[in-house]
Amino acid sequence: MKTSSFFLLFFFLFACSSDVSPAITKKDVVSEEANPKPELVENEIKENNEEKVQMVLEFNLPNEQVTINLDGIEILNEYLTGASNRQEQIDKMILTPVKLPEYDTLYLLQFSCYNDNCSYLLLDQKDEGRSFLLADLSKILKFAISDDNNKLLMVFRRINEEGNLILQKDNLLVIDLDSWETLSVSTNSQEKFANNYKVPIMDANWNQDHSITISTPRLKTPTEENLIKWYESIDKTTKNQKLFIEGM
Repeated sequence: MKTSSFFLLFFFLFACSSDVSPAITKKDVVSEEANPKPELVENEIKENNEEKVQMVLEFNLPNEQVTINLDGIEILNEYLTGASNRQEQIDKMILTPVKLPEYDTLYLLQFSCYNDNCSYLLLDQKDEGRSFLLADLSKILKFAISDDNNKLLMVFRRINEEGNLILQKDNLLVIDLDSWETLSVSTNSQEKFANNYKVPIMDANWNQDHSITISTPRLKTPTEENLIKWYESIDKTTKNQKLFIEGM
């Protein structure tokens, strides 16, 4: 837990890629067998006529080998540098290809797990490689692409215990894949959207007009007290809210 606290304290939600060498590379392989555990490899390279050791993570996925250059993903490099049990943390990492129309270079990296809650990095092999820290100490629930194929909707969950109750609290995140930035959402009414791990999000879906419809508990106000009363209730009524991407 100390490692996770250190990790969260010093880094923002955006992770930049290095200009020195590609941060992510992919090599097609014939084998369909996958190795569930990544491998930390030290490569000796020459840079400016000087010998240098380059640290990379190799993931052997079905039909492809993905290599992550730690020098190109600063936030991941710093996390592993500060980890007291580096190999154990590496063994727990999971890299999943994200298959989307018009995007075949995206990967989701799950790392820094504690009690089944993890941090998530979205990686893009495009150009020299880029990365985005999506969430920390949470679990991903939803991953959906918009109809125009350039925006990602994701829902992450955290679980809190309150006495005998288990409270689920979620966060909705929308990313523009072209600009590689988060997009703000809001309602068109006076009723605000309670985001950032305040209430559970039962469902979230894209609409044809690029808006988003979510289902959440029906609460007067999204307070902890009201959420506990909702969990203790028999009917647990919900409501739908339509969210709009600001600026569109």
